Amino acid sequence: MGTLSGFPYQSRGEPPASLAAHHRGRAWEPFQGSHISRVGSRRLRRRGIRATKKRSKAKSGIAREVLKDPLIGYSGAMRGTVGPFWLAWLVAAVAAGGCSFFDQVGSGGLTFSLPINREFRIDSADSRWWPCPFQGVPEVVCSGPAALVTDCCQPPEPMNPVDCQEYPLSCDPADGYCALAFDYDDAVEIDLGTDVPALRARPDRVLAQATLPTIETTVTSGVGSLPLRAASLYAAPQGTTSARAVGAIFLAEVPLGSDKGQEVDVGTQAQIGLSPFLTDFNTPFVLILSTRVVVKSGAAPEGVETIRIDHGQVVASY
Repeated sequence: MGTLSGFPYQSRGEPPASLAAHHRGRAWEPFQGSHISRVGSRRLRRRGIRATKKRSKAKSGIAREVLKDPLIGYSGAMRGTVGPFWLAWLVAAVAAGGCSFFDQVGSGGLTFSLPINREFRIDSADSRWWPCPFQGVPEVVCSGPAALVTDCCQPPEPMNPVDCQEYPLSCDPADGYCALAFDYDDAVEIDLGTDVPALRARPDRVLAQATLPTIETTVTSGVGSLPLRAASLYAAPQGTTSARAVGAIFLAEVPLGSDKGQEVDVGTQAQIGLSPFLTDFNTPFVLILSTRVVVKSGAAPEGVETIRIDHGQVVASY
């Protein structure tokens, strides 16, 4: 026969209860009426408390013994985390993986050369070369007190107008005459991870920083055959073909007009911009030579000029 919830009944001699057995789950409410405790329950609860304390002391003793184990050692407040045994095991495990942590970061320096024999080619027969108007570039003064026109697309009679959407004529500030001026860009890919033996042998190496103080270039053929006004060298992500594209970094001006090797200094800001391309050596990038072509009146120029990268010493740390 059951009992009302307000008057719990507990018979003498029920099985021993665990600690706080009568209150497990919720607190005793006054409206629930009388609360009859089993005879001897306080004694049994005290015994349970003493047993729990003994078990806790036993566990803490084991923990202290473990913490004193010389194979585990101490590590400040977090004792037992890293000791001589575990440190030796960690080093051995990393070395077994074929990649030493200590060899990757902050442990030394490395120098290597850029891949050589990379040539830039400027060709008047290429589609990137702008053709001259059928009647040629008009020989007209377009600037200064003697200027006949200020718009080279509208030369004075009897010369015919020029479609400057097809032939980008402009007034050359160098001498004040009309000219066909445009930029001709040529890109070569640089794959350090494949073409540099020291890096190819250790593709897991992590370079912290890398600089390229100088580059040596040579005009290898067709010197002076094309009207090249200036040339600039850029670095850009793989696949980039234009020096004006997003991500292209200016490196240096490249000298023209001589078939002798010329050393080009790479400025500090340019080296900062180039460093990510060099340190991420497993990702190819491109060098772009952007030449400024200025065609004046007369016969349309024809020919090919090639400019080669002969040497570039990279200084890196890892």
